Amino acid sequence: MAQAVVGSATISAGPDTWAISAGDDGAWQTVRFLADAMGDLGPPPGGAPIVWLTCDSDAQWPECVADLVRAGRRGEAHRVSLPRLGRTANATPTGNAMVLAGALAQGHECGGLFHGGLVERHGLGMLFCAPGGTGKSTACGRLPAGWHAHCDDTALVLPAAEQGWWAHPWPTWSRFEPDGPGGRWDTSSRVPLRAAFYLEQAERDEIIAVGSGESAARLYAAAEQARRMLVRGLSAEEQRVRRQRWFDDAARLAGALVGYRLRLTRTGHFWELLEPIIAALGRSLANGDEVCADARRPMGV
Repeated sequence: MAQAVVGSATISAGPDTWAISAGDDGAWQTVRFLADAMGDLGPPPGGAPIVWLTCDSDAQWPECVADLVRAGRRGEAHRVSLPRLGRTANATPTGNAMVLAGALAQGHECGGLFHGGLVERHGLGMLFCAPGGTGKSTACGRLPAGWHAHCDDTALVLPAAEQGWWAHPWPTWSRFEPDGPGGRWDTSSRVPLRAAFYLEQAERDEIIAVGSGESAARLYAAAEQARRMLVRGLSAEEQRVRRQRWFDDAARLAGALVGYRLRLTRTGHFWELLEPIIAALGRSLANGDEVCADARRPMGV
């Protein structure tokens, strides 16, 4: 018997395009919400992997998306049943869209979601990483004209086919809470990633260069914060393998970026401390060199 389709959408998850077909009204609410944030309603293009979605499960999110997380883009079609809307406080179109989008982002051999804002200056991308409540969104929102905050919570970071790493913006799902402003993100867009800043609240603005070891540990923490819920439905061995891969990715990424602790106040012009680093990175790239020493020099005010 043919699968009944209430409606369809095309979702961009970084460089990948997915076709999502809703099989019931609850799934259709989720699909429409997902399309508003990071896709478009309507028939999908040919050749895109298909997710047949229903919202009629009594299981928890991790169990619902475990098979999709395992398969990634392998195979032409996937059947996913998310929790029935209203089954729990989190079983909402927003919550279901968040977990489905996260599962779609897990299909890459390297890279994935990182908990951090994605900022661009002069064509160079940088991550603002910190645990929740530290001030990522506030810092991204305070940047002046000439800076572009693509997103303020999570970014999809993937290795480039040629060299280096690219970062894609990702939705800030908390913006869709009741009375929230919502939003839309061009998740297919990307910027070359060149630096990572690890935010800390402080009494004066200051930048402190960190080595690749500390940077790897902090990037691994950012990956864990963004992805851990999505692998809880996997076996213990599968989770161990995934986390080892996350750490390997973090180590590779740390070796490709300059890393800093960015200690910032609520009112200071912290972005002025970043300008010399960005200028040094720009000179290095223009000359085809590795990151020059000037980009790793500690500075403060």
